[in-house]
Amino acid sequence: MRAEGKNAPATSATLPGPAAPDEIDAVASAIDGGLPRELVASLTRHNGSGAFAVPPTHQLGDARLVVAEYRAHRQTDESRGGPDHRRWWCSRWVPDAEAVWDMEELNRRHGFG
Repeated sequence: MRAEGKNAPATSATLPGPAAPDEIDAVASAIDGGLPRELVASLTRHNGSGAFAVPPTHQLGDARLVVAEYRAHRQTDESRGGPDHRRWWCSRWVPDAEAVWDMEELNRRHGFG
């Protein structure tokens, strides 16, 4: 039994199961530059956090949400193009958690941990 199952069995019971390998492959294909290993590990363990909010108010995105948010951010940024366009979003960022007011992103540029 994993640590969350031992220490928080009620919460553990609400978490979704792992993403299927083909779902993780689909996310990797949709994201320019590949996925951070931490996101792969997270999706392999739980495909998002379901209704469980990671403190303070974040819900980890499932494979479908990560792809949808990445594409939406990229399209929005590209639609604001022009010679003097200042980018507000970076394609190295991978949306991974949805907050009440915004998305959180992993930055693949600097590495993790």
